[in-house]
Amino acid sequence: MNRLHFNSMNILQFTLYSVNTRWFIVGIATIMMALSASSYGYNAVSFYLFTTGMGVFFTVALFLVIKALLYYKDFLRELIDPAKLHYSFSLVGIVGLTGICASKLFYWHTVTYIFWYAALVLWVSTTLSSFTVLFLYRKSEDRRIEEILHGGWFFVVIGTQFMALLSIDVAGQATGHTLLIQYFSFALWSVGTFLYLMFMAFMIWRLVFYPVTHDTELSSYWLITGAAAVTTMAGVALYQQVQMTGGPFAELLPFLKGFSLFFWFIGLWWLPFLIILVIRKQICGSWKLPFNVGYWEIVLSLSLYATGTKQLTGLFDERFIITFALYISIIGAVAYCFASSFTLAHLTVIPVWKAIPLQAVAVKWHALLGNVIHVLQIAVYSVNARWFIVAMATIMMALSSSSYGYNAVSSYLFITGLGVFFTVVIFMGIKAFLYYEDLLHELLDLEKLHYSFSLVGIVALTGICVSKLFGLHTVTYIFWYAALVLWVITTLSSFTILFLYRKSEDRKIEEILHGGWFFVVIGTQFTALLSIDVAGQVTGHTLLIQYISFVLWSVGTFLYLTFMTFVVFRLVFYPVTHDTELSSYWMNTGAAAITTVVCAALHQQIYMTGDPLGELLPFLKGFALFFWSIGLWWLPFLIILAIRKQVKKGWKLPFTVGYWEIVFAICLFATGTTQLTGLFDEHFIITFALYISIIGAVAYCFASSFTLAHLIVIPAWKTIPLQAVTIKWHPIRRGTIHILQIAACSASLRWLTSAMVTITI
Repeated sequence: MNRLHFNSMNILQFTLYSVNTRWFIVGIATIMMALSASSYGYNAVSFYLFTTGMGVFFTVALFLVIKALLYYKDFLRELIDPAKLHYSFSLVGIVGLTGICASKLFYWHTVTYIFWYAALVLWVSTTLSSFTVLFLYRKSEDRRIEEILHGGWFFVVIGTQFMALLSIDVAGQATGHTLLIQYFSFALWSVGTFLYLMFMAFMIWRLVFYPVTHDTELSSYWLITGAAAVTTMAGVALYQQVQMTGGPFAELLPFLKGFSLFFWFIGLWWLPFLIILVIRKQICGSWKLPFNVGYWEIVLSLSLYATGTKQLTGLFDERFIITFALYISIIGAVAYCFASSFTLAHLTVIPVWKAIPLQAVAVKWHALLGNVIHVLQIAVYSVNARWFIVAMATIMMALSSSSYGYNAVSSYLFITGLGVFFTVVIFMGIKAFLYYEDLLHELLDLEKLHYSFSLVGIVALTGICVSKLFGLHTVTYIFWYAALVLWVITTLSSFTILFLYRKSEDRKIEEILHGGWFFVVIGTQFTALLSIDVAGQVTGHTLLIQYISFVLWSVGTFLYLTFMTFVVFRLVFYPVTHDTELSSYWMNTGAAAITTVVCAALHQQIYMTGDPLGELLPFLKGFALFFWSIGLWWLPFLIILAIRKQVKKGWKLPFTVGYWEIVFAICLFATGTTQLTGLFDEHFIITFALYISIIGAVAYCFASSFTLAHLIVIPAWKTIPLQAVTIKWHPIRRGTIHILQIAACSASLRWLTSAMVTITI
């Protein structure tokens, strides 16, 4: 009896330390695989998978009940732990998903109703209790944000959206109160969508501003893609339900279709970053592969994304989406087999799985490190040019002038913008050759990192001008390919650095967070705008390019909303002193304006070509006005901030390249307002667009004069310390070298804005 008692205690102790609500993920992933198998006709396989998932569900529930009875204090502590609290929504998710399977696989409608009521009670009680604990529970002073914030928060979204999916299924079966259940389904989908966007801002905040070490558990972050996928699934299901029944929700069909595609693209955008995070962790962990229930979070996310992609084909019956859904489903099936084998082996022979060192895979990186670093340095130096803002502003001025019929002026402005662009490139090359250590430090500086997207913006903007001003379509294609490659490289490299680069303890959030972050949005939206232009010229693959354009616009829109949250948080909770550089905050308006421009262009392109994206026209039209209104809302606050700073500084006006950011933002808003007249042909909008364009032209003339005066008048250079740059130049003649030193050391990414402004007017 003593031996039996000892073994029983060991089993219960194992239950205490190993089983929690997170293990419901295994059941959810298995049942999702059953749904995926059923969608491809493997009904026999789906039955066994569903049975296995239910077995896992009841086993975990049984162990949790034992744990709650015997170790209730520890169980209660876990339930109110902010780091684990959100996993309780996995219970809501598995109950809702079981109800969906009971309906779709076995047509047990009565059982579905029972699961719907159970899921509804669970969702209400879990939502109220968990958020009450989050809001009111005592926050300990030694809590660590990086441990509390993780991808597990997205189980709130997943549980809510599964509840919405089950409600949609019930609405299709009910004989009464159908409209009420549809309203309830839409409410759940809306809440899940809102929570996803909010938690996404939290996750990016955590990855950017808190360290990601090799000990950080990254598997939960895959739920970012999984939550986006289940939001897509709920959007598609709601669309199909409303399309069949009609009624007051019929006008929302374009809205639902657009948001379904939007969230699918967001999930797709996250996949490469998640893969990079996994590879980096494996390298830092010497390729060890210890068992963790987190593998099932990856499996669940892949199966959700595969099912979401398959569901999306019900709205967009395109061959490439169907093929992509098949590939993702295969990857999900392979991941499921791996996780199942790993879990069974872990539960059967625990001592064997403490850690699996894969020495055969562990390549000796030290021999390759030097060469890789040199290659990365060369690639990094070619995109580190903040002064491209000057060129971007100039080219935007060229576009604006052309829209009002000043073609001769626009040609000169375009050439000027290109001149600034190539000049900055040359000086960046000199700086990279002579001061590579400083440039590498700038590249890894979180405060300046986002300006690298100005290179993407200027390349895409040049391609747009080449097409619209000169009709050189072949050259436009070249710029399009270049912009796409640059966008992919810059996005992957910059966000990888943001997420993985070591966060110093003495960093200041108020210095890192600024309006320059919106250059990520601007570069992305300019690439989308160029893609729309290319789609209007090509004779084949037009629909595919339209989808690429919509992808880029969706990513840019999502990033704008996220960064806007960050910037508002910075302005509200951190001091704005008279030394704070405020010019970059004008990009709030500029980024909103370029998002409006892309919306209008995509609307006009789809209006001409028609299906299958034709239903998205009201969605795009509404979003165009939405973002234009946001940009307009920011303008008075930006003016107040500028006046307040001038008053504090005694109306001094020292030169800074930030003036070009203001010019660029005004030019973008003028162009966005002009484009909006194509959707809303109202006289007051046309007049307002003209006034904003005039203000932009005046600001451009001021910035150009100020910049030339600064560059020509020698005393202006006394503020630049040359001691650090003169050491390497003694053997060379002083006169020429001093000029090169000044140009090379002063050039930074912000000067690209100036060139962009000129091309705009």
